[in-house]
Amino acid sequence: MGNAAAGYPRLAGLPKNYLADQLRYFADGTRNNAIMSGMAKPLTAMQVTALATYYSKLKPSGKPALMPTGTAAAAGERLALRGDWDKGIPACIRCHGPGAIGVGANFPPLVGQSAAYIEAQIKAWKEGSRRGDPLGMMHTVALRMTDAQTQDVAQWLAAQPLVPTKTSSATH
Repeated sequence: MGNAAAGYPRLAGLPKNYLADQLRYFADGTRNNAIMSGMAKPLTAMQVTALATYYSKLKPSGKPALMPTGTAAAAGERLALRGDWDKGIPACIRCHGPGAIGVGANFPPLVGQSAAYIEAQIKAWKEGSRRGDPLGMMHTVALRMTDAQTQDVAQWLAAQPLVPTKTSSATH
């Protein structure tokens, strides 16, 4: 979606408070990214609010990535929807909501992000180069995930629609 090949995140439509928090994290070193840290540090509080408000009001667009095939698709779907409780990995939707569309300011949407971005963020949580999650939850979950699980769930999530499809029993 969007600039998926480059591994950049989709910002359009993300919660305003989440975006503002991320800019502050880049500015204060809680999150480390050479490009974003350099852009965020000189921002005033008003500019952070203005940018967060602007991006939160944009409508997300783009098409999902192609669905992975074979065991990767099944493994990614299982992690996203059911988790791997034997390894202490909760389902993505437990925190990020049904359809992984996000919940509040602390659990952003996962749908609409590229597989490369999702995978990079899980690795950053695992390595500790990304912080700022409530109670260190993502760091803990990421530590329990194998590289294969990370790749499978990232690819599966990237293939999901921005708006979850509703299963309906249509009556005519």
